Amino acid sequence: MLGKVVISFKILKLLRIAVSLAFFVVLAVAFLALNEDAAVVAKAEFLPSAVRFLSRWGVAALIGVLVVIGVTLCFGRLYCSFCCPMGVLQDVAGRLGGLFGRRFRHLPDFRLFRYGFALVLIGFALGGVMLPLGLFDPFSLFGRNVNAFGQPVLVSLNNLVWNLWSSSGVVPMDPKPPVGWGAALVPALLLLAILAAAVWRGRVFCNSCCPVGALLGIIARFARRAPALNGTSCVKCGKCVQVCKAGCIDIRNGRIDSERCVGCFNCGVACPVGAIGFGKLPVGSEEECAVPDLSRRGFVAGAAALAVAAAGGAAVRRVAASSSPAGSVPVMPPGAGSFARFVHNCTGCQLCVANCIGRTLTPAIGEYGPAGIGLPRLSFEMGRCEFNCNNCTEVCPTGALAPLKPEEKRRWRVGLVEYTPERCIVVTDGTSCGACAEHCPTGALQMVPWRGALTIPEVIPEICIGCGGCEFICPVRPVRTVIVHGVASQERAADPAAVLKKESQQGMVPGGDFPF
Repeated sequence: MLGKVVISFKILKLLRIAVSLAFFVVLAVAFLALNEDAAVVAKAEFLPSAVRFLSRWGVAALIGVLVVIGVTLCFGRLYCSFCCPMGVLQDVAGRLGGLFGRRFRHLPDFRLFRYGFALVLIGFALGGVMLPLGLFDPFSLFGRNVNAFGQPVLVSLNNLVWNLWSSSGVVPMDPKPPVGWGAALVPALLLLAILAAAVWRGRVFCNSCCPVGALLGIIARFARRAPALNGTSCVKCGKCVQVCKAGCIDIRNGRIDSERCVGCFNCGVACPVGAIGFGKLPVGSEEECAVPDLSRRGFVAGAAALAVAAAGGAAVRRVAASSSPAGSVPVMPPGAGSFARFVHNCTGCQLCVANCIGRTLTPAIGEYGPAGIGLPRLSFEMGRCEFNCNNCTEVCPTGALAPLKPEEKRRWRVGLVEYTPERCIVVTDGTSCGACAEHCPTGALQMVPWRGALTIPEVIPEICIGCGGCEFICPVRPVRTVIVHGVASQERAADPAAVLKKESQQGMVPGGDFPF
């Protein structure tokens, strides 16, 4: 019987390693923009699925959330060891700590801090600012760092190989806009702190600051088949404690804290007497461990923390919304809708940034104000929002970017162009240009007679979608002649063919053909 138990735990551990590595690799591929289809897996992550369901009320998102909750109710926090990319990174760091002779030990349960911190993050999200919750969400934190540091390294190595061995079949990759230190520094420092803590004591982050861990921990209290310690069989050798990365095994009192256990199965493999099993085995004080503390004091304190954080989130959002002067609203990605909706639903995971083929999406620093540091915005320094591309709306895992079909996206207004004749080289140099009009996919910029044979651009705002093709191609420096400004609320632009036909009939434009 003992042999069967040990073998089963070994099989479960190997299965956990295989599945977690598969999730890690697929998500890394998605954030490195190596395969757009890999982004589908991102929509199975717990927090993105929950946010997507609350923002879009999608059936698929609800199913994903219910599956995770159901598994947690049955077997405990298996999600944290099987599906979380940050879990893999912490396990690798923990292995490095083991090389220096470090052994895990039972850690105190900082339950008050864990749940209090999670309530504050959730409160800010309920108040309309997702940024704090997104920063500590393990999936989004992983994505921010892979996009900021992993993708540039990949592009550099790929192009180095192509330069050295051009016959190797390697295709050169275009660099993406660099991520500013203002947007990358905090996630990078947080990741380093998490990995340092993992080297020291294992998965400290999972049971202290991780909001997903806190939410699943509450559910795992009621798990019927979570790993449990049989106090009558345990010889208190401590081997299970030495391999418990969550520090949740208390052999003195003969129990495994199911709230903090991440289901790695290390304890079952290490136990020499088969005292680790599944289910509600004798684990000390059953009355103490089976139900949460629902005292009036705890409930009131939690509700107060949630309300204060929600009020703080609402205040930050109002300040951010009023901090941008008129005419300088950042250009939000297609499908964002309004500023309030965008900051309420975007966790800043950077998956859309990584998969932007136009190289225009980049993490914001201060453009959105304090509520939007790290959220994606459109910048036309290195490219434009490609007319026939809707990648960002397809890969967004939280629903912050509403799905737009290609035909919808081609008429979706994310900004409006401003033309300044005083900076145009036609005016300043007396030479022909028209590059902006040539690269406008909707015909919103038309060349009209100016002086002699010269023509200058004229804007038809009804059909401008703010794609940035004109700003990107404009040769004027340092300040370009045509600049795209964001709109407070995105909407569907007018039909270009109909507007141009009407304009041509009135003699206001040379012709009524739709450019693309």
